[in-house]
Amino acid sequence: MLAQEFHSKCHLGSLDALHLASACIGNADFILTCDDEIINSAMCIEKIAKAKGYKLKVRNPINYIDEKEIEKE
Repeated sequence: MLAQEFHSKCHLGSLDALHLASACIGNADFILTCDDEIINSAMCIEKIAKAKGYKLKVRNPINYIDEKEIEKE
C-alpha cells in the first residue's frame, strides 16, 4: 500500500517505490541516492512518509555529507 502511494502520487517506478517503502518499514532515517527521479520527488516522498508516521528523508550523498557537517558545527 505504501509503495503504491509512492508509485501513484510521486510518479515513481514500481521498483523505486518498493525500495522506498522498504526503507520506511525498516525505520531508515535517510535514503541516499543519485537517482534524479527520486531526488526530484523528495518532497512528495517525505510528505507521504511523514503522514504514515515514518521519518524517511531523501538525500543525495553530497547533500547528506554537507548536512551532517553543518550539524557538527
